[in-house]
Amino acid sequence: MNSLFGSLVLWPLAEILNKIISQDNHIREKMSAFSGKTLTICGRVPDINITVNFEATKIHLSAINAETLAIEPDATISGSSRDLLQLLLDGKNRPLANPKISISGDAKLSQDLYTTINELDLHWADYNNNVMYVAVSRFSHGFFSQT
Repeated sequence: MNSLFGSLVLWPLAEILNKIISQDNHIREKMSAFSGKTLTICGRVPDINITVNFEATKIHLSAINAETLAIEPDATISGSSRDLLQLLLDGKNRPLANPKISISGDAKLSQDLYTTINELDLHWADYNNNVMYVAVSRFSHGFFSQT
């Protein structure tokens, strides 16, 4: 995937996640444990590279790989895009173990993040309509005002 296009696609997702983090003290507290950490997700078929940088109160998503960004990721999770997505949507709080998925770097960070995400019990319907509308509106306004 083209890294510029990929980053544009990830932007609304980052907006949604950051809105959720900013509005929920419990989630903000849980996510702050990952502040200063970088996770790289490498999917195959289709090829997807996502670099996730965690700050105390927000996250940054980029489709530009960590090497190009001159960042040494704390952990890297690799596998088929389907297996990675299935693991994320599984929602089961269990060890992050799957023979089809490879973890390098700080395995504890990967496991802790996976556990935290599953414990958050997010109800996407609560955020989907309003936040997605705001994200798309901001993007389209910024995009069209530059043309």
